[in-house]
Amino acid sequence: MGATVVRQADGRDFQTAFDLSRQDSLRLARAGDASAVRSGARRVEFDSDAPYVHYRREPIASPDGTQDTIFVAVEDAPAPDTPVFRVRFTRVGAGEGDYQRAGAETNGVVYEYAGPGDGAYAPVQPLPAPTRQRLVDLTGSVEPVAGVEVFGEWAGSLNDQNRFSGRDVGDDRGRAYTAGVRVAPTTMEVGGTTLGTVSGRVRRRERGQNFVTFDQTRPIEYGRRWNLSRGGSGLPGRLLDRGDETVDEGQVTVDWGNGSSLEAGGGRLTVGSVRFLEVRPGLSYANGPVEASASLERRTEQGVVDGSFRDASRTWTAQTELALDPQAPYRVSVQGGLRRRDVTDVFRRTEQRRETESVLMRIDGRARPLDRAVDARLFYDAATERTPIQREVYVQTSPERGQYVWRDANDDGVQQVDEFVPETTPNEGTYVQRFVPSDTLESVVDLQLRTRLALRPRRLWPDGDAWWKKGLRRVTAETRVQVREQSRTDNPTALYRLDPDEFRRPGRTTDGSLRLEQRLEVFRTQWGYGLDASWRQVRGLTERAAGGERRFLNRWEVEGRLRPASSWQLRATGTAERDRVQSEAFDEARSFDIRTLRIRPSVSYQPRPALDVTLAGGYARKRDRAKGRRVDLYTLPLELTWRRAGRLRLTANAEVARVDLNGTAVGRAQFELTDGRGPGTSLLWGLQGQYAFTDRLRATLNYDGRAPATTDPIHTVRVQVNASF
Repeated sequence: MGATVVRQADGRDFQTAFDLSRQDSLRLARAGDASAVRSGARRVEFDSDAPYVHYRREPIASPDGTQDTIFVAVEDAPAPDTPVFRVRFTRVGAGEGDYQRAGAETNGVVYEYAGPGDGAYAPVQPLPAPTRQRLVDLTGSVEPVAGVEVFGEWAGSLNDQNRFSGRDVGDDRGRAYTAGVRVAPTTMEVGGTTLGTVSGRVRRRERGQNFVTFDQTRPIEYGRRWNLSRGGSGLPGRLLDRGDETVDEGQVTVDWGNGSSLEAGGGRLTVGSVRFLEVRPGLSYANGPVEASASLERRTEQGVVDGSFRDASRTWTAQTELALDPQAPYRVSVQGGLRRRDVTDVFRRTEQRRETESVLMRIDGRARPLDRAVDARLFYDAATERTPIQREVYVQTSPERGQYVWRDANDDGVQQVDEFVPETTPNEGTYVQRFVPSDTLESVVDLQLRTRLALRPRRLWPDGDAWWKKGLRRVTAETRVQVREQSRTDNPTALYRLDPDEFRRPGRTTDGSLRLEQRLEVFRTQWGYGLDASWRQVRGLTERAAGGERRFLNRWEVEGRLRPASSWQLRATGTAERDRVQSEAFDEARSFDIRTLRIRPSVSYQPRPALDVTLAGGYARKRDRAKGRRVDLYTLPLELTWRRAGRLRLTANAEVARVDLNGTAVGRAQFELTDGRGPGTSLLWGLQGQYAFTDRLRATLNYDGRAPATTDPIHTVRVQVNASF
């Protein structure tokens, strides 16, 4: 037996803590358990760096002929003393509001006026209400017969959602109970032969519509278990107000030992006038390195029509899993699932329900034969899901976390999405890129494929005398393929079997990419010389709220190194690249087709073990075929590193760069054309240091400076001390 009592309530100073006015308190008293709101608009001073969108008031004519005002997002920096507002919008439901999400260029989520009843948002702010909650729980169990347990639990709850109001008190109290019988594993014998064990469980759980708990009590996969939602433990919105929730479940398990078993189970879920019936047999097998399981589920949903329960839909779900993990260098696991729902005619007509089909396929394998001379990996995952379209925004943060900077290209004082570019030096950026999901979800097929193949011939022929074996021992090769596709395709089977015509299709693909990489290393183990070659190609198509963006990147790179003496090292790197981006929303700042040829020789000298000096020179020729722009870029970087074993390490760097830009470019296009330096002659310098006071106390210093040709110098400093105890 056991008993638990938990109580939680807001204190008397609630009104002061949340800065509620007398008018706010009156709104709460009149609202009962409904949401009380106040105006979401607050007048502020215009600040171009503010982390929110500014609005202004604009008069319009109402449908009845009267004058009204609406909020309109500020597109240009207003004149001094012009009233601007920070407005918080709240989703009030489709057809209940006057505003909707919009805006493609302004940084942040913008709301625009749609008309009375034509939007889902209103410029109001919900008021917090003081609450009171109490829960009483009693549990108990008894074992009348050895191996048979009878258990039960009862709970009652009090949930006052608004202590300022005496309205709607009828739904404050709720109750729930659980009762069942559990049979422990019991040995089965026939003629003195043990066949295994059998166990089972029967349980009923009833939960009142108004019953509320402090913590989650349903299983985490409750929604997916009963096919109510894609996941989570709560009921979907269509079932929240249907009535009490009752779950009847039963399960029998026959275990033959060694991991092999047979399971059969079923259940019924009833929520008010909606009922779900389920039967679920399953089988699992294990023998040495082999493990396998399979299950088949039949689920019937019933609803009330003309005062009686009638079948609404029938769902079949099949799942299987196979895993092979022997001692040999092979490992593979395969998971598959298929779920299909058929809707009856009456519910197709009255509630517009539709048939659905979901597929899950996952393959994960690895092979390392021939003493790991070959290392192959494969991961394949495909499933149907619902996903939103993302909106790109930039949020201001601290310099150590920021990765982007804002450059007001049109001098309007308002942040636009295409005016954010990556930082040129560390700690310079004060913004991070984020993606805000839209209000609606779309059904897509989400497919991921990753493969990797590494070849190391030196492990296969470590002592070969043949000339071709000696040559192959000096070569290491690695190939990678990555595929990602989220698609609204109407032919998912073709996508599952990797039909190239189904990938990166405008109008269907929400996020798709193909990455191919090949790397070749020659003389990897040689101290005095070596050669590396790599190739990378990326094809991508992304659909955002502002519009689609297609990208193609093809890059070849070769690097050679030579040590003519123990203290000298020579390197030379050559690169040929094509970077093409087509942006629907930001053509001027983000559309380009840049062809690049680059060479970068360098020499390193170590006059003594504690000091390294590296001097390099670089030249890049860039041609933008899309906009007719040309760039010649010259760089001369110098780096010095001095260290004191176990205590201190200092690295100083400096660079002078000259960028000759023929044409005009802004935003990301200018950043890519000039490698972030901008046109003209610029300087970069920095100092990084690490010092260990003790084994547990360390300090780091990072200082970077940049002097562009067209703006004032930029300095960033970061000092950090770490102590471990």
